[in-house]
Order: sequence, then structure tokens, then C-alpha cells
Amino acid sequence: MKILAIDTTVKTAAAALVEDGNLIAEYSLNTDTHSTTLLPMISSLLALSDMKVSDLDLMAVSAGPGSFTGVRIGVSTIKGLAFADNIPCVGVSSLEAMAMNFTGIPGTIVPVINARNKMVYAAVFASDGIHVPERETDDEQILITELLERLKTLNGPIYFTGDACELILTENKNSFNLTNIAVTPEKLKNPSGYGVAVAAEHQWNAEEEKSLFAESHLAPIYLRKSQAEREREEKMKTNTK
Repeated sequence: MKILAIDTTVKTAAAALVEDGNLIAEYSLNTDTHSTTLLPMISSLLALSDMKVSDLDLMAVSAGPGSFTGVRIGVSTIKGLAFADNIPCVGVSSLEAMAMNFTGIPGTIVPVINARNKMVYAAVFASDGIHVPERETDDEQILITELLERLKTLNGPIYFTGDACELILTENKNSFNLTNIAVTPEKLKNPSGYGVAVAAEHQWNAEEEKSLFAESHLAPIYLRKSQAEREREEKMKTNTK
């Protein structure tokens, strides 16, 4: 199975081509302009791999949580590419996709994305060092202090990944002193297209009703309303008083 997988949920823009579980090609770039860099990255991946969009069997995208703008760019890009050739699309949790990069590393995996105001988007995964990590909790928006409090009961190494790693480590150093936090390799701190592809193929294989992966069903995953929506609601409340 040939999969094009992308992630634009944080500052890192990532894209990869994966065939039957093997990484064919991959790009990763820290950028503030996902809208102008993503399509050239995808075009280059396909050209260098001697593939066309029509050669793909599946498209995958980190559908959230994360940056509202980044999530929308990623989902809309995949929907646009898939539409003409009716290619199935899988939207995966951005947190689960990051956890997939730790396949083969035993321990507790905790992907964390900065949600601002001392909060993160987070989930907990368990890795036995052999199989892909298994989900232990749902994705949620949570205070950093509350997340660390929950992790105090765990034994064994804890690996953090995501753009909120330093926030977590700083808070732990200042207030919690969890001694079983392991050092995450630099390459595994950021999302990768490969992780998205692994999560997507796992989801594809587990679902018998493949029609659920039609392009028309692909949608962003938000755990909270955007700032613009919250401000609009506050303004409406004020106007009705």
C-alpha cells in the first residue's frame, strides 16, 4: 500500500511517502508558512519517488488537535489532492501519530502540544518495545500541572514528545521532580509524516467499512473552539445583557 502522509498541526511541516510500512521519502521543515511550503514538499516527494497522485492507495493527515490554522491547511490539502482520483483519506490524531514514532522503544509515551495558558493537548500511550504503542487515554486539553500529577503514579521511563516538551520539563523541574522522565532523542520530539502513515494504516486495517474513509468524511479534530469563536461568543453574551 502506497501512502502519502502529512502533518501541519504544529510549526513543523512534515510529509512522507510510505509503501508497505517502508519509508520511501520524507520531508520535515520548521516553518510559519505551511500554506506555501506544503504543496511543493508533496510535489517534490512524488517527483523524486517517480510517483503520481493517482499511484497512491491512501492519503493520511494529522487532523488535530493542534494549531487551528495548521489543522485546516493539512485537512484541506489532503481533501483537494484526493478528490479527483477518489483516493481514500484517513484523518488521525496528531498525538497518536507522534506516539507511533516510538515503536520499538519500551516505556510510557506522552505526546504534548502547546495549547497555551499553561495547558497542553495530551494523551498517554504504552509501548512494549515490540509492537506499535497502545493508547491508554483519550486526547484531551489539560493543565500541565494536572498532567504531571497523573503521571506521578507511573513506573518506568516516560518519554515526552511534541512542541510542549520544554514547558513540561520546566514545570517538572520547578514543582514535581519526577525522576523517571527519560531523554527523548531530538529527532523524535517533532511530528513526522512516517508516524502519520503508521497510525493511518493501523486505522485503515482495523475498520471493515472502508467507505468511512471517503474524502467527504475527512474533517478536522478540535478539542476546543478557536479563539475567534470564543471571542465572538463572549461578545454575543455582552450584547445580550
